[in-house]
Amino acid sequence: MHLRFFTLLEQLQKLDDHLRLAQSRSRPDLIEIGDLSARKRTLRQRLAKVMQRSTAQPA
Repeated sequence: MHLRFFTLLEQLQKLDDHLRLAQSRSRPDLIEIGDLSARKRTLRQRLAKVMQRSTAQPA
């Protein structure tokens, strides 16, 4: 696997932690949650592209 894959995966895990924390607050900020969700969606798409490229190339 490529270093880029692991970097994106690490960023996604950190973003998940931030999103979980934002959602667990007594008065969650809906704008912050929406922003974090959008960033998470973008990261997941980028991660999928990296995975497709790595599986498309012969080993």
